[in-house]
Amino acid sequence: MEGGMKLDRWGYEVRTSSDACISAINSYYHQVLSYGRNRSVILEAPESDPECVLGNILAAHFLCSADSSRAVPLINAAKSHLEHASSYEKAVFEAVMYLISPDRDDDLAVELHSKLCHVYQYECRFKEAVEFMNDCARSWSPLSSFMYTHNWWHVALCYLEGHAPMEKVRDIYDECIWKELERSGAVPVEVYLNAIGLLLRVYIRGGLDVFGDRLKNLANCLADEIIGASDEQLDVFTEVHISLLLDTGETLMAIQAIEKQLKKRDGAPFLWRLLEKAYSILGKEEAARCGEKARTLEATYFT
Repeated sequence: MEGGMKLDRWGYEVRTSSDACISAINSYYHQVLSYGRNRSVILEAPESDPECVLGNILAAHFLCSADSSRAVPLINAAKSHLEHASSYEKAVFEAVMYLISPDRDDDLAVELHSKLCHVYQYECRFKEAVEFMNDCARSWSPLSSFMYTHNWWHVALCYLEGHAPMEKVRDIYDECIWKELERSGAVPVEVYLNAIGLLLRVYIRGGLDVFGDRLKNLANCLADEIIGASDEQLDVFTEVHISLLLDTGETLMAIQAIEKQLKKRDGAPFLWRLLEKAYSILGKEEAARCGEKARTLEATYFT
């Protein structure tokens, strides 16, 4: 598939070389959000670039209720180029496919909220992620204990990484994760998994004083449990590893590890704080630059 990446109006990468395709997608966003009468503008996207996954799948979604036969070739076109699409396009494709499938699984479609949130989160768009998830939250009640608390784990993590007040993170933990244990049919081990995934991140950031005895209470619950973790929860151990390198004098190795993470997520304030600490240990002038970058990002998302 030829063509570079362009950014849509929200700043997300779309695999296309066509300005007309991006323009049609942006116009469609506007029409949908303003309840406009010209949503058919999205049909111009696949006309301008037949290989654009986002243009094809959004056009298919527009057509599926009124003219499903015209939607099929658009779906097939999107599917055939999915391998080269951006992570955002892949997430939208998967969500739309569940929404328009004749055998759609509503529960599974709801579970995809966390995948779309992960795209926002990975790109350090924390405020947008929280707004998106809060809009979706009313549909989560029927989900399993794991998916229900995992969706709220994403919300809490966005507040945490976006440097919102730690009390906000604590409130999500209390009201939306731990409180799941009070619901009929709750599966405790599934709640514990998301609880520990959040509290470990709070600990690494030095925020446990706001959480009182919550980590101790969770540890008591975990004494006789064996739980598994997804890659998302395991990411915290990268931060643990970096912190240990700094605490044991392996500062240069820590800097290498931090810079590797920054190549993926340079909008994460905590990574810049870790880099500031590393350069401070070495007495390097770069510490001031990293600290300023961290302060700028900390003031970006929820202030």
